[in-house]
Amino acid sequence: MITKTNYRVTAITIIIHTLILGIGFNILGVVFEFPDILRLSADYRLTLFTENSSIIIPVYYLLALTGFTQIIFCVLLHHLFDNNKSSLLMLATIFGILTGIFQVLGFIRWPIVVPYFAEAYDEHGIAPEDWVSHPALQATATSFSEAMEEIEMFAARCIE
Repeated sequence: MITKTNYRVTAITIIIHTLILGIGFNILGVVFEFPDILRLSADYRLTLFTENSSIIIPVYYLLALTGFTQIIFCVLLHHLFDNNKSSLLMLATIFGILTGIFQVLGFIRWPIVVPYFAEAYDEHGIAPEDWVSHPALQATATSFSEAMEEIEMFAARCIE
């Protein structure tokens, strides 16, 4: 049975989700020039990331949590509609959950992967021979580079 409490919990979850996203993106906009930073050089991006990492990294972790709030409110909305036999509702719920998972992965890569790139980019950072020989860093570098190129192409298409 659906009660007013179910509606309140769902509404509060959506509001919290939206507030975290809004606050997080505003902080990144001020401290990291997001989203414009995505169109700037790697040198500038990595330098700015390193200079402000004490703020940027926690914000990205916070934004990664919004993937979980997305999953929670998708499931809550599914239950509120109380029509589990609807194929469209089930499809929307599945895509909402997948979106939440990809949202976590998209945000979590910044605080985990970018510091390695920043350290490698720094002339006093990881020695080139150590960087080249580390298999995990090689795989990460390739994946990150491809993902960033796709994001940049997508952003460019959206701007045009």
